[in-house]
Amino acid sequence: MNTSPATQPFGRHRRCRAFTLVELLAALAVLVVMMFLLFRFISGAQQAWSAANASQELYEKARVVMDLLTRDLQSAVACSDHAPGGFHIRFQQLDAENLRFVGAGIVGAEGPDDDSALSTLAEVGYRLDTTDHTLERACLWSCAVPGCTWDLYRDRSGSDGYFNHGTKFQEVIDGVLDLTFTSYTTAIAPQSSWLGANVETALPYAVDVRLTLLDTKALARWKLLSAADQEKLENEAALTFSKMIFLGGRQ
Repeated sequence: MNTSPATQPFGRHRRCRAFTLVELLAALAVLVVMMFLLFRFISGAQQAWSAANASQELYEKARVVMDLLTRDLQSAVACSDHAPGGFHIRFQQLDAENLRFVGAGIVGAEGPDDDSALSTLAEVGYRLDTTDHTLERACLWSCAVPGCTWDLYRDRSGSDGYFNHGTKFQEVIDGVLDLTFTSYTTAIAPQSSWLGANVETALPYAVDVRLTLLDTKALARWKLLSAADQEKLENEAALTFSKMIFLGGRQ
């Protein structure tokens, strides 16, 4: 029987062929490209998720502030007593970052709903803390507590110490890079402040509120950066919100 290699079945002596170095390198290169594309996809999805969370946080902060300011400002009262030495209820915008006024039905930390409250009228203050970058609010209502300094008729352009008998200034939101109040007359003329007997004993026609906000994580990074890098981050991550709140020039 002829058993020469030429006549033997093909499969009996077939050898397993190993991969060459070139083939291994090519396969490794394909794997690296695939892993890179997968990483880019995951990284992009994670960045989109983080950006969506940050944006949601900013919109929620802006909603809280604008709702609170709208409620407080639309309950504000002001009037002039023309009698000599009369008592005035003032609406005062001290500067672009500070409001002081009297409101009806204002709810504070313990607020007019507290049993000690003697009136639904309260003194209210808003200010920007430029150190902690927070928007702060304080209110003081009438009460039977000894030493209470509630006074509807005070000039609030001076010290804020009287709020220490109320809620004191408390944080509403953080991440506030800029806050601007602009009061408008009935002629829609913007006023950088609302001070002086000729204006502060009447309410402005409207108050424009502008807020520039950073989310919590971005704010933590922002505080560690140089001024130039802070500006770059603001351009990338900060959002500005504005709302015109109409008071209608009521008295």
